Amino acid sequence: MEFYDIHSHILAKVDDGAETFEMSCQMLDMAYEEGIRHLCVTPHYNRHNADDAERPKKVMRAFRALELYAKKQYEDMHLYRGNEVMYFPDMVKYLDSGSITTMNGGRYVLVEYKPNTSYHNVYSGLQQILYGGYLPVLAHVERLDCLIDEWDKLEELKESGIILQMNTDGLIGGRFDRWVRRCRALVEDGYIDVLGTDAHNMTSRPPQYWKAAEWIEKKCGRARLRQLAEENPRAILENQLIST
Repeated sequence: MEFYDIHSHILAKVDDGAETFEMSCQMLDMAYEEGIRHLCVTPHYNRHNADDAERPKKVMRAFRALELYAKKQYEDMHLYRGNEVMYFPDMVKYLDSGSITTMNGGRYVLVEYKPNTSYHNVYSGLQQILYGGYLPVLAHVERLDCLIDEWDKLEELKESGIILQMNTDGLIGGRFDRWVRRCRALVEDGYIDVLGTDAHNMTSRPPQYWKAAEWIEKKCGRARLRQLAEENPRAILENQLIST
C-alpha cells in the first residue's frame, strides 16, 4: 500500500513549517521511511499574505528544490502542490484567480478554521466555497471546538459534500489519552474521509504516519485503511469524487 499525505508544511522558509532546506529534506526522508509515497505540500495561505506578489515565486522555488532532491533520492516519491487556506470571506475570488493553489490543480481545496470558530461560521463559509464550484477539505477537523462530540454536525457537513481530514498524530498514543480516544472514535464511527500528517518539523510535529496506519488496520481493517490513506487522497489529487 502506498500512503498519501495531503497536508504538510515541508517546504523550507515559506510558513511556520520547515525552517531550512536541510530540515525540509530530513522531513521528506522521514516521510518516505513512514511509507508515504505521495505528498502534497500545503503551505499556509491567509488574507494577510494573499496580495504578496513575491510569495508564489518563493513557494515555487522551495517546491522545485525539494522536488529535485526527491527525484535524486527516491524514484517512487511523488510531490504535489496545494495550500492550506485559513478561511476568509472572499476566498472564492482568489481561488478563481488562481492565487490560491488547489490540490494538484483540481477542484479540491484544503481549508482550516481557528479552533474556536462557531459552527455557523464554519458551515456557512464551507457552503460558500461549494457554491463557488470547489470541494472543501476541512483540515484537522478534530481541532474544532464546535464539533467536539457533536456527531450530528459532522453528519451535516459530510452530507453537504465536505471532506473531513484528520491529522495522523491524533491517532498515535495510548488508550488512556482522552484526545486520542476521541480521534479514534471519529475514525471507527466512519466520520473521517482522509488522513494527513500536518507535519511542520522533525521534533514536535514530524511526518508520522505508520503508527496511525497500523492502528487503523488493526481496529478498522485493511480496507478502511486503504480508503483513508490511499484511495480517497488519490481521488482528491486526481480530481475525482471520493468514497465516503
